[in-house]
Amino acid sequence: MSGNGNQTGGGGMGGGGGGGGGGMMGPRLAITYAESNVQLVSIGLQMFMFLYGTIVFMESPRSARRGRFLYVLVSFTILALSIISTASGNWSNYNTLLNTVPGDQQRSRAAMERFGRGTPAYGVARISSTFIAFVGDGLLVYRCYFFWHDRKWVVVLPILTYIASVVMGFLQMLWLDVFPGWKIDYSVAWISLNAALNVLITATISFRLLMAYYKNSEFLPPGSSKLYLGVVAILVEAAFPLAITGIVLACFINQSQGSGATRPHQGVFRILYFFFLAISPQTIIFRVTTGRAVGRDLRTSGTTRRSAHTSTGMEFGINTGQGDTFNSMAHEDSVVPNAHKGKLADSRSESQLDEKQAGPTRIEVV
Repeated sequence: MSGNGNQTGGGGMGGGGGGGGGGMMGPRLAITYAESNVQLVSIGLQMFMFLYGTIVFMESPRSARRGRFLYVLVSFTILALSIISTASGNWSNYNTLLNTVPGDQQRSRAAMERFGRGTPAYGVARISSTFIAFVGDGLLVYRCYFFWHDRKWVVVLPILTYIASVVMGFLQMLWLDVFPGWKIDYSVAWISLNAALNVLITATISFRLLMAYYKNSEFLPPGSSKLYLGVVAILVEAAFPLAITGIVLACFINQSQGSGATRPHQGVFRILYFFFLAISPQTIIFRVTTGRAVGRDLRTSGTTRRSAHTSTGMEFGINTGQGDTFNSMAHEDSVVPNAHKGKLADSRSESQLDEKQAGPTRIEVV
């Protein structure tokens, strides 16, 4: 894979890269060293989340596994791609650092060019880290579709943004000069689209959840607002760091006019961006596979039987007397309120409500 010297910004995690001013060699080598360590931390966190989530998934009853296997598979895919990217990138970084000589700018630059861009290891790291973004963004689009399954037109813009992001990702990954003579840094477009997609999908899903809460608040037991706000917080926590670091990195790369992450502050945000690129979707998946994506032990108020009118939806939790029960976010697509809950609640005292076991509350999301 031969690289274009101007198409370097943020397209992959591996490789120290060449070029740059002579006075920048020290900071660039420091960034290379820091990058390798952050990648290893990322792998450790991902391995913990994947293994723990898989163990919880396997120990869950069959009914609780419904819709979660896909998340386990996606988590494994992201972890595998991260390991490939880290192994390849660290090989390049190790050889770069090994062959540099403090104070010898020329030899240091030669080592960065020899073991950086253009090497097979750097190419593998670049491709695998780009596919991490494809998988993570695809998961977000999938989640958005199930939240808005009844109004599919809402998902059109996120899907188009995702397609554009994939196209730009391939272009920056393969350094294709589509328009000869026209300098294009595809990395800026790709990172910007990736950040925009995270913000867009987070906003649409959060809006859906909040509207569902306000519309169905009269059917909900006290304290249920924490459930909705908790889900929104999960989405924001996962998307916000990636979006912010992506936007800042794209601005820095654009300011350098296609020379890539050649300055220390650019390198720092490149490291953070690719760190969150894998950790953000893994965080959401971890909460889903461990059952913490929705909320715990939220009971219905005043009914001991299940609603007669139900559909495949999100059950907020049932206390079985054996500990907290969690439910997946995998089927939030259609939830229907219990039509009899209010009447039954009026016929019971507050003390009876606290003692009765409740069926799952279902809330219509429209």
